[in-house]
Amino acid sequence: MDESSRRELFETQTSKQYELIGRFVVSISQCELWLRNGIVFMIPGAGNSDVQQYVSILTGHKTMMASSWIEVFEAMLTEYDLWGEGGQKAILEQVCKDFRKMMSRRNKLLHSAAFIGWARSEDRDFHSTRFMKFKISKQEGFGLESDVPKNTDALEAWVKEVRETEKALITVSLWIPFKLSGEDYRLQFSQSGGRWVCDANISGFE
Repeated sequence: MDESSRRELFETQTSKQYELIGRFVVSISQCELWLRNGIVFMIPGAGNSDVQQYVSILTGHKTMMASSWIEVFEAMLTEYDLWGEGGQKAILEQVCKDFRKMMSRRNKLLHSAAFIGWARSEDRDFHSTRFMKFKISKQEGFGLESDVPKNTDALEAWVKEVRETEKALITVSLWIPFKLSGEDYRLQFSQSGGRWVCDANISGFE
């Protein structure tokens, strides 16, 4: 491989990695937005712009982190008796669990020192990535976080999962007002590989 081809490969592979990081960050911000929307939709008078403004002020405060929003969301599902049973309950539990998982990944990704494109002169592949995040635990002491993407394929897998979570949160949030109004509106999910997969037709999702 000559130097020109090596440079072209470097630009292609590292650009893809930066793109995937950007896609993950954009999608996770949409997950947060739709979780907050779900909270708003459960508040009496949610169609009133003043109510929406008040809720936006409260949820936008610096002390209201995503970990607080998911707890409020779950408590309101209980308050308005929306958990249901069987498949409905399993879907909502999975969506809440997935949101927490994505928030954990977000923190690991954004609070890591990212090494994209760091290579030696003899390297001919730039597929690998490194996200260095220190962690401290009682059990393991001081070390590095291991649950981080180590290559482009792993980044793509993270993006795929967060997009699935985003689609699921949009679907659940839009389902809430219909359910509260008494309409028999089914959550559009089906089981696949032991998981509930959102099969709603939403623009922008393949």
